[in-house]
Amino acid sequence: MNWLFEQTMPIVLMTVFGIILMISGYLQTGKRGLLFGAGAVGAIGLMLLIIGQVIVTEREKIRETIFAVAGAVERNDLPGVLRHVSPESDAIRRRIEAEFPRFEFGNVKIKRNLTIEIDEASQPPRGEANFNATVVVSDKTGFLKDRLIPRRVKVIFLHEGEQWLISDYQHGDPQRGL
Repeated sequence: MNWLFEQTMPIVLMTVFGIILMISGYLQTGKRGLLFGAGAVGAIGLMLLIIGQVIVTEREKIRETIFAVAGAVERNDLPGVLRHVSPESDAIRRRIEAEFPRFEFGNVKIKRNLTIEIDEASQPPRGEANFNATVVVSDKTGFLKDRLIPRRVKVIFLHEGEQWLISDYQHGDPQRGL
């Protein structure tokens, strides 16, 4: 049922299809009730779109976290990145603190192949995101200068309190995978 709140296209398509069917029925039969039906279908579709905007699913929360981290990386904001890392993940926090200052980051793009799986049964609930990304990187030694680097990224999230925090991540060559 989450797909209903995460994607607007199915709602729009079903609404348009329902309205077309109702209007076609009216044009063939002349029954005014079908016009009211078309209006009702349109109103229900609009209501579902509004509800979809109000309800934020767990997948959408993880997606927002990914884009917030990408924005922090783009701004070279180490504290902003660390805000999204679980306090329980000391090794990951130390790894980020060691790697991050060695580079200067530019444009970060998350590609459209982002997939998010959530395991609600684990304690705490766990999420896994997989996606391709590109980042413009320069290193502080001058070896890399504004180089566009494609990466395959896997991020593990834990649901802590009301937010999803990073507990682990991997990145590698997108052609070789992780």
